[in-house]
Amino acid sequence: MEATLVRSKDPEILIHSWDRGTSLNPPSFIPRSYVTKRSKGLQVRKSGKNLKWISFHEAGFPNTIDIVGDLAHDDMRAVAVYALEVEDMLARTIGGPAKTIPFRFRFFSKRLEFSLMAQKVGASNAMSYYNPGTKDIVMWFDETMTHDQLQALVAHELTHAYMDIVNECRGPLWFQEGMAEYFQHFTWENGQLEPGAINEVELANLMRAGGPIPLEEFVKIPRSRMYDSSEFQRLYAQAWTVVHFLMEFEPDTARELLQRQPINVRGMDREWQSHLRSMVELPR
Repeated sequence: MEATLVRSKDPEILIHSWDRGTSLNPPSFIPRSYVTKRSKGLQVRKSGKNLKWISFHEAGFPNTIDIVGDLAHDDMRAVAVYALEVEDMLARTIGGPAKTIPFRFRFFSKRLEFSLMAQKVGASNAMSYYNPGTKDIVMWFDETMTHDQLQALVAHELTHAYMDIVNECRGPLWFQEGMAEYFQHFTWENGQLEPGAINEVELANLMRAGGPIPLEEFVKIPRSRMYDSSEFQRLYAQAWTVVHFLMEFEPDTARELLQRQPINVRGMDREWQSHLRSMVELPR
């Protein structure tokens, strides 16, 4: 499947689309055995015609999670486990105050039904999107997706929702997408998710498509260019590497961005490029 760009009518909508054949290869995911065991206590109930829902709150989690969809019970429970573990990763890594607004997932097993809802924001050809206006994560549950791909997709969209609902951060766009990519590439270590895994395909997209853009120019890229069909793969990849650098070496700058403060990247380009080279050279 070729990666396609999907434009939104609403400039606030954050849309996710990828080449599912090549763009996801983090080294490890939540084991199936853990998902099965963890999900046994989660109850799925009916919610209207053909719809099921899970709504729950666990001690230690700052938000409830509300999942509605026409999926099989086991799939609903698995998605709930993914969301719980991603929320835990986000809370440990970037924190933020507790909120009463739930993280809301709306899943569709049928592409047509997803498209009818997505048409309203101009995202009918996407796999998923986050709508800050309604605080909803809307996703198409494609049965051909692998266990790993679904986990990564949940992580990407929940990062957008977490940054908006918990951190009240909606920009800049490169930072939003870079953070979503950063948390999408995770590893399962010692019974929890850890962000920041190196993704070879992201690096290849950046290097093959003309190489990185100087940092001072990159952080000023407008939305129209960020979602340009000829550049979006490279720009998403660069956003990921910049966030990876900030989270590793400039956490105060990342925190300022989360707090909606302006930042100055002057003089940071050399250090970021050095980090990028080290990412490319890391043993696989």
